[in-house]
Amino acid sequence: MRNMRENLADTLDLNMASDADHYSLPKKDQRSCDELLQRFFSELGHSPCLTDQEEYQLTSQAQASWGRILTLLTQGPQQGTKDFRQSWTVSCPEQLCERDVVSILTRGKALPDDHAHSAPVLADFSSWLKHLDLAVSTFREARDELVQRNLRLVFKIARQYRSTSVAQLDLIQEGIFGLMRAIEKFDPAKGFRLSTYAGWWIRQAISRALNLTVKSVRLTPTTVHDESTRVTTVPVILVSIDTPISDTESPSLAEILSCPDTSTPEELLLQEDQRKWLQHGLNHLAPRDAAILRLRFGLTTGYPCTLEEVGRQLQIGREQVRRREERALGCLRHLLQTTDTEQSPASGKVMGSASR
Repeated sequence: MRNMRENLADTLDLNMASDADHYSLPKKDQRSCDELLQRFFSELGHSPCLTDQEEYQLTSQAQASWGRILTLLTQGPQQGTKDFRQSWTVSCPEQLCERDVVSILTRGKALPDDHAHSAPVLADFSSWLKHLDLAVSTFREARDELVQRNLRLVFKIARQYRSTSVAQLDLIQEGIFGLMRAIEKFDPAKGFRLSTYAGWWIRQAISRALNLTVKSVRLTPTTVHDESTRVTTVPVILVSIDTPISDTESPSLAEILSCPDTSTPEELLLQEDQRKWLQHGLNHLAPRDAAILRLRFGLTTGYPCTLEEVGRQLQIGREQVRRREERALGCLRHLLQTTDTEQSPASGKVMGSASR
């Protein structure tokens, strides 16, 4: 009785989804959409749910086959030159999907039997390629059965993401892609159901498809024609940067636009002179006081440090760092003022006061 109620509820849900898609599409696409939906619903009717034992057998077969595929692609052929073997191996097997494996198989089958490699190398490569092809076939056999028997899960999740911009069949297709990726990653030994693990992958695939669809903007042919005509008729006038703005006596753009990354030679000389006097003043301070100023203002590394960071590096307290910083700044200010007035190095009295 419970199975009958579940089947009746699923049938009602399928009919509601079919009606929703039917009225959201143009009339010329309704017939093809109806045919595809009826085909999908018939597949659902012939796909009963998996029992626990069947699911464990199929997922174990899929995992073993996929692990064999990754092992073969990680090791690669055993014979041949180093470059030849590396060209058929992968460095990040955990990021591979079935499409990547199929492309490697296609490239291997298209490899010509020329004389570039010896017969033992070609025989080893052919054997490696056959083992890879057999592992892919075994994986697909289990994967396809798991996908077929979990279509209801995909439909129930896709039904929650109904959108006017994406058809229900497209959402179901994206959900199937997510289910296929989940089968590649699923490990039945951890004790979870495939439906529990695959739900996240199905939702992620559907959400990504919706996000990509929302970001696209459709332009009508009239809009495209008008915009292209408007752009092509805009006149282009080249003006020199040295041309005056209003009249011949007004400044030019080059004179009023500032470039913060460019310094004049006078500014460079002044900065160099100030840097020398600052270094001269720091050399006349106590070593610990000079170290505190260099760390606090980033004079060495270019990154100022906080009081706590300076204290940790010098192994003193935060308050002691603050007091020594104030005293060192006062001594440095007095030293530079004296040097600027007398144009000579300061007396050793200041140094003595700073070293106390």
